[in-house]
Amino acid sequence: MTAASSGIRINHRLKLASSSRAVVEIAHELGHDFSESNGALALHKLGSHGVQALASDQVDSVLRVVQRLLPTMQGSHVATCVMAYSRIAMGAVDRRVWFRDALLEAVDTTWGDPGLVPRELADLSWGLVQLDQQGSTELQD
Repeated sequence: MTAASSGIRINHRLKLASSSRAVVEIAHELGHDFSESNGALALHKLGSHGVQALASDQVDSVLRVVQRLLPTMQGSHVATCVMAYSRIAMGAVDRRVWFRDALLEAVDTTWGDPGLVPRELADLSWGLVQLDQQGSTELQD
């Protein structure tokens, strides 16, 4: 199986995932085969389904897969990750500084990406504001 067909198969499984737990299982089983789009989709699905029912180490396992992919991600995937992570961390004191730092570094790298469309730039901006507010709250705690 080629890397492209493997990525498509993983994307299909992630799209069908009906819960955050299913996303964690897919990441655990296939995370070493994840492409950048698979990582962005996995984080998006966690953000959509919510992580309240998951143990912290389960969420961290998906974040570590995504963190490994961040340095080579296209700007559109980074925008998806920023939006998703801001939803995952929302409402709670986020102790995952290691992931937020990697995410912000990826944003710095992709900010000038000429392939970013206005919607993705808006997503990046909104997500960064959310992460910044969470960081400010974290400092006050």
